[in-house]
Amino acid sequence: MLQYSAHPLQCVTKGSVRIVQVEDEKDPFQRGFARLEVGGDGFDHCVGGRDGGDVADPRAESGQRDRSQPMLVGDGEDGPVTGVRVVKNELVDGRAVPTDEEHVISCGLVFRSIGYRGVPVADIPWDDKRGLIRNEGGRVAPGEYVTGWVKRGPSGVIGTNKKDAADTVARILEDREAGSLNEPTVVPEVPDGAVTWEGWRAIDEVETAAGEAQGRPRVKLVRVEHMLDAAGQPAGS
Repeated sequence: MLQYSAHPLQCVTKGSVRIVQVEDEKDPFQRGFARLEVGGDGFDHCVGGRDGGDVADPRAESGQRDRSQPMLVGDGEDGPVTGVRVVKNELVDGRAVPTDEEHVISCGLVFRSIGYRGVPVADIPWDDKRGLIRNEGGRVAPGEYVTGWVKRGPSGVIGTNKKDAADTVARILEDREAGSLNEPTVVPEVPDGAVTWEGWRAIDEVETAAGEAQGRPRVKLVRVEHMLDAAGQPAGS
């Protein structure tokens, strides 16, 4: 919530949306997101507890929990959506298993978050059960490395990604010191129009300066032409 863009938030706050409800098939102890990701100034939130109660939060008012198998409910076959029918889950051996209990959540707009699962790459070791590239601290093999969600799974915040990348870079440096890396035979040319490291730093300075004025870490540039302008790179080059 710390780096949300202003224009979608303005659409929500100036429109008729009053309640945003997030449904998850797991309880808080199995969910992949961090508590920071469901917080934020101006938002009331409630996280369901394992026993059906709510995790203590002085701002919480109401919430739903531990449900899956959503099905849209509408006004006839071609009418607008009026709700979502969900099934109550229970934990069995640490896994969410649907019960016979159903509930309809009244609503007028539904967005689906499809989640994330890695895709295998030819000749790269793959863990099909977890949907990850097999690795040890980011090292797949000397000369082959991985970072991000396909390394550890879809969890964490920006700080998690930074440490995750640093750990992988540490494996690269270890292999270089051990002499197990081949010397590059081809030095790729920078394509025309590419944003260089200096350009990225320029974008970063513009975003952080805009955020400082609002007491935020940064205000993200969301249009490509604005990013290129900040990087000193003409659009369409």
